[in-house]
Amino acid sequence: MGFYITVKGRKRLATRERVIETLRDMTPEPERMYMVEVEGVAYPLKQVFCETFGVGRHDVGTRDAQRVLERLGFKVTKGEVTVWRRAPMKETRRKEALPPRLWDRQDALPPVVLPIPDIWLKWSHYERWDDIAGTGEHSEGIELPPPEPGVYEVYRSGTAAALYIGGTSHLRRRVRDGLVKGAMLHTAGQKMREREAAAALSVRWAVTDRPAAAEEELLRRHVEEFGSLPEYTSHK
Repeated sequence: MGFYITVKGRKRLATRERVIETLRDMTPEPERMYMVEVEGVAYPLKQVFCETFGVGRHDVGTRDAQRVLERLGFKVTKGEVTVWRRAPMKETRRKEALPPRLWDRQDALPPVVLPIPDIWLKWSHYERWDDIAGTGEHSEGIELPPPEPGVYEVYRSGTAAALYIGGTSHLRRRVRDGLVKGAMLHTAGQKMREREAAAALSVRWAVTDRPAAAEEELLRRHVEEFGSLPEYTSHK
């Protein structure tokens, strides 16, 4: 059982199984002050939350992420991360080293620009939904999603807007087993299986080691072009 949470105006289903599946093949990031143990492996709190729910690190507060994960039964621990620091200057020298305005108002410091590298996506061919499920006429010769991290999109025949855009740490499990077959939890996939004709749906995917960032950008572009999120991404 799970519950819905809202992050940046979008509802997301929170379940313990979703967290475990997202992190199954993911390498933990360097240790942080707040850590979460998932299936015997310790991950930073923000990595667990943001990778699971496809949001940016600045889109959720530490306390909010902690409450969600603890409600799902995960233990969050707080430790200390040793960071090398330069020995502080004497008070008089420090005042001299900073311009008077910055010394008086620390909030006047200029913003920090993070140079984020481009993400290159090499999309697969569009494969029919029923062929991926193994029930279509071309099922024997189709390309299946690889067991790698990436993003994927679902389209209905005759429409330009995507029905769903998602990111995952394991494309084959998420797309074939979860989205199409329903052998794993995939809320949007379940709704599409109930409402859509499988023969009219197609799926494509692209491998990337930054699926959360790629998904966020694809969703942003979709809203920019069509004025809204994909129909099933917005959990209608």
